[in-house]
Amino acid sequence: MTAHFPGRAAGALLLWLVTLGACGGQESSLRGVSLLAAMAEKETSEGSEGDAGFRFSTPPRRGSVTVDHQRRPVVSLPPGSWTWRGRVPPGGRLILGAAAVAETTPKELQLSVTIRQGDQEELLSEQSSDGSSWLDLEADLSSWAGQRVELTFTAEAPQAGEGVEIVWGPVVVSGRERWNQEKPNVLLIVIDTLRADHLSCYGYERPTTPRIDALLAKRGAVVEQAYAQAPWTLPSVISLVTGRYPTELLSEEVTGFELPPSEPSLGELLLQEGYETAAFYGNPALHEGTGFGRGFKTFFAPPAAFDWFERHADDLQHRLLPWVRAHKQQPFFLYAHYLDPHDPYDNDDVVDGRSVYGKDYQGEITGHQVHSVYGGTVDLADPQADVEQLRALYDSELTYVDKYVGELLEALGPEVLSNTLVILTSDHGEELFDHGGWKHGQSLYDEQIRVPFLVRWDDRVEAGRRLAGPVELLDVVPTVLAATGTEGEASYQGINLLPALAGEGPVPRRTAFSQHLSFGPLRAAAVLDGYKLVLFNRREAFEPMDDFQAYLNAKDLERFDDVELYDLRRDPNESRNLALEDPQRVRQMAPVIHRRLDRRLPGLRVLANALPLGSELVARFEFEAPPEGWQAYFLGPNEEVRLEDRVLEIHWREEPGAVPGRGIRIEGELPALRSLKATLDGRALLPEAFWLGQGRPYLRAAAGAVAPDSLVSRGWPTPPSAVGVRIWIPSDPVLSEPTEASDENRRRLETMGYLQP
Repeated sequence: MTAHFPGRAAGALLLWLVTLGACGGQESSLRGVSLLAAMAEKETSEGSEGDAGFRFSTPPRRGSVTVDHQRRPVVSLPPGSWTWRGRVPPGGRLILGAAAVAETTPKELQLSVTIRQGDQEELLSEQSSDGSSWLDLEADLSSWAGQRVELTFTAEAPQAGEGVEIVWGPVVVSGRERWNQEKPNVLLIVIDTLRADHLSCYGYERPTTPRIDALLAKRGAVVEQAYAQAPWTLPSVISLVTGRYPTELLSEEVTGFELPPSEPSLGELLLQEGYETAAFYGNPALHEGTGFGRGFKTFFAPPAAFDWFERHADDLQHRLLPWVRAHKQQPFFLYAHYLDPHDPYDNDDVVDGRSVYGKDYQGEITGHQVHSVYGGTVDLADPQADVEQLRALYDSELTYVDKYVGELLEALGPEVLSNTLVILTSDHGEELFDHGGWKHGQSLYDEQIRVPFLVRWDDRVEAGRRLAGPVELLDVVPTVLAATGTEGEASYQGINLLPALAGEGPVPRRTAFSQHLSFGPLRAAAVLDGYKLVLFNRREAFEPMDDFQAYLNAKDLERFDDVELYDLRRDPNESRNLALEDPQRVRQMAPVIHRRLDRRLPGLRVLANALPLGSELVARFEFEAPPEGWQAYFLGPNEEVRLEDRVLEIHWREEPGAVPGRGIRIEGELPALRSLKATLDGRALLPEAFWLGQGRPYLRAAAGAVAPDSLVSRGWPTPPSAVGVRIWIPSDPVLSEPTEASDENRRRLETMGYLQP
């Protein structure tokens, strides 16, 4: 538990009062009142004893407190009583939360609320807490609607001793009428590890998501092809909340991944617009230390502990619903990130290890063994039956979380929901042995990166509309900013989807890009015009950090091709690699991936161009000083690179399935080039076969050596369609500042199974 408060005002007041007018809740309007909103507006107002408002005998303080991993904005007071006087609005309800704190230790709390109207007094609620969590309560005030009442709040911490304070947040007397209806609410629901093709609204044969179907798919729009920018949580969600490709925001150190401090997040932007903001994350990777708490007044993320993976959607739900009920009357941004269906595949609906979708399974595999199967420490005795068992358990997780998504939407009520932009998506999908793998983070097949994308905004988004796409997660930020009238950054790489969602036209033709951004050799994918191209940098140097990573890398080297091309319209399961059958499309799509990577990877590029099938190109480079070393860039298995002192020699062999535009990168300080020579199948090539920088041919007659500055090219250069070698240095790469490995991040990645403890 942590707490933060500004210094207490000097001198105690005999009577400290905040009037209701501070939050737009004058008695005549009967719209409700919030203690925190009133404090923010009139922190030092005084009035007569007969005034409506909050009344304290000691000046309260505003601050924030974390109890049970949930940070809340609060008002702090000593133990004892305080009151609110006012008229109860129609449909009135009292929603409050409280905790007892003493330094950094939570304490037992005893709390009671009484209501007095005239000479009559009634006990509304009396509850206690052992201090392990926030004490949240709700009381119905509708029978006092329109009447002037006094609520008395009394809290004690009998075992706490000296120095204890009672922190209150929220304290809301709500009514039916909202305080501000000009801006829409925003509800972003992310269901972790949710692949699109297992939702019933996406055509899945099992009825996994009936409430999502009814409340979102039928009442809003469904995007058929939506892609995450990475197949695991941290980089994917960074893209989701910034509208930027994670490749341009993250350094190479995976355990140092964080939301860059200089990059405004969606929560921060909407907070600046006056929104009440809250984030409830079920995934421990999204913690305060990685920047995901920025912009959220209320914030929850679980600790790095294995037992928290045994908790499910119900645990997150009981934390976020009190916030929802307390903030329905004002513009809000709520980010709800459910952990289900992340492994282990287990929940209250799974009985004796059996899913409702697989009751007849006779084997021994349970949802708690997914990670062991993934890591190769548990074998499947009956592969066909065991795979179906794990698929059924995964599907039961979808049905389980579907209930809570429905409950969340219904908790808003029809009036609030009608003015709420709801977006439901996922950070990534899940492999279920579709391509010989399990879980997530390794591959870029659709089961990993194609995610659901559903949008509901009544009377703005056409109900029942289905968009082909493709869209990307980085489209969420510009879409939300457009809906809320919030000014954003020009650097957003996503697009505003509202015109397409409103039926004004299709999603613009574009490329969806994803990169794995995890341990192991680089892999990247592009989806364009219904085709997907995946490139795998097999020869990239990689030293596994542990046996677990070594096992996964060995599996990937075995199951991935260097080039994979799929026709997603005719082959949605990506079962037929067309790279050998359609080399022309591979050549057309490969530059899409190269251009994106060009902004992210530093150094000099030395790449072959337009080699005829079956040919061998040998290029020899002499530098004025020895280069520091080289990195493979999609080299084939039979291609060779030799670096001896100042001489670099590369042997390319054009074989079926080779990556177009492959070669090497030279990082670090680059010495000048003294000479270039090349042969094609043993015949010498003219110096004009080398294209430097923007595509200028190399001239042997040029005086002296070629300086590195002359090799700079703005973007991926387009050379002639002739055999040769392209050499350049990107002029405007987007390179992130290096980040150090974080012990906290490493502990959380170990908890989640990405690293061995």
